[in-house]
Amino acid sequence: MGIQVIGPVGTLRQAMKLAETERLDAALLDVQLQPDFRLPYRDRVYPVADLLRRREIPFSFITALGDDWIDRLVTDPVLRKPFREDQLQDAVHRLLRLGSPDALARLKGLGRAETEVC
Repeated sequence: MGIQVIGPVGTLRQAMKLAETERLDAALLDVQLQPDFRLPYRDRVYPVADLLRRREIPFSFITALGDDWIDRLVTDPVLRKPFREDQLQDAVHRLLRLGSPDALARLKGLGRAETEVC
C-alpha cells in the first residue's frame, strides 16, 4: 500500500508512548491489548484513542470482540476481524482522507514521504 507501519505494540504503555512521540497520519487500534495490571484500562486501548483524538489523528478500532465489549467511543469506525485485505485497504484510505491533506497524496505516490500508520 505504500505505507510505513509503526509498531505493532502489544501493551497500553507501549501504545501510549508511540502515540505520544511518533508522527502519525492514522492509526489502527486493536481494542484488546496484553494486560498490564498497573494501569487503568489495563487491557483496552481507549487511552490511546483519547490521545490520538487530542492530536487530531484519525483512527479505527480493530477487533474480533462483539459490540458489547466496545464500551467506549461507539461512534468511531471499527474494522471487524477477520477481515479481507481489500477491507483493510479501504479502512486505511478512509482514515487518510480524514487526516492530514498530504497523507492520501503521499499514499498515491505524489509526495516524497511515506504515509505512517500505527
